[in-house]
Amino acid sequence: MKTTRSKILILTGVIMFVLSILLFNMAHVSAADTSKQPTTYTTKDGMWQYQVVDSTSKTVRLVKFLSGKKSDYKSTFSIPSTIVSKKGVKYTVSEITGSREWDKELEDYYYYPIFDTTLIINGIDGEYEECYADNIHKIVIPSSVTKIGVGAFYELSISEVSFNSGSKCKEIGDSAFCNNQIEKITLPASLTFIGDGAFGYNALLKITLPAGLTSIEDYAFFNNFLTGITIPANVTKIGDSAFGGNCDMKTVKFANGCKCTSIGDSAFSGVAVTKLNIPGKVTKIGEGAFSGCSELTSLTMPASVRSLGAGFIDGCDKLKSFKILPG
Repeated sequence: MKTTRSKILILTGVIMFVLSILLFNMAHVSAADTSKQPTTYTTKDGMWQYQVVDSTSKTVRLVKFLSGKKSDYKSTFSIPSTIVSKKGVKYTVSEITGSREWDKELEDYYYYPIFDTTLIINGIDGEYEECYADNIHKIVIPSSVTKIGVGAFYELSISEVSFNSGSKCKEIGDSAFCNNQIEKITLPASLTFIGDGAFGYNALLKITLPAGLTSIEDYAFFNNFLTGITIPANVTKIGDSAFGGNCDMKTVKFANGCKCTSIGDSAFSGVAVTKLNIPGKVTKIGEGAFSGCSELTSLTMPASVRSLGAGFIDGCDKLKSFKILPG
């Protein structure tokens, strides 16, 4: 009798354990379901993949250009302002985005732009390879676009970016135009946010930041050829290495009344500036913020600065005047 009762108790325990595992898994599957990526559709003409942003306002996000014809990859490529679904519904394009995934070996992200960058073998004997996306040298963004997402135009052959008149673009995301050869771009007045590495590793000589801009993230303009920059009054943050590596940058100015409170690590490392006046609301200057500025002779800081990173002026061998204004 005791043996039978023991078996029943053991069996009951096993059943309860299995049930607990099933319930745990169901809960996690349910949680995972809520974080699924939006459904991707194909346009009626078969040229684009898209996701619906808002079904009420009929806005969509373009995620991939599908054409396999070389002639469709024009030197000046205009992103469409509208698309038509397979059901004949017309949508307005409000976003453009690529994608990325974490590479464990490289410990960095691998980006997938909206254009296919696969090498295509051509010729009778396959004697040469080409990437159709390399034919694109200028991108035209329609005024309907409010956001350019992560890696949208990553590592292509773009030398110029144009925003149509009346642009509503507010955000340019992480690595959106990184690793191109962009020499010319006029940012729209509507822009408020520039993400990590958005324009890193390009060939920009000059750029005007719009007055409404509030945040310049890490590596935003890293390793370009900028000769000068003016930080707008509404910017509150300059990220790590945001302008680092611009060896020809001889002027760095902050607009009157600049709201900037934080200048990140290596933010202006290695630039050729000779004089710097830090705005009165800055409280934090990161490690190596102005390191390697070998031509810097004068640095003025406000009393508001409470945190100075290690080596913030390392390598500034010509620095003769270093003032902290009374607060």
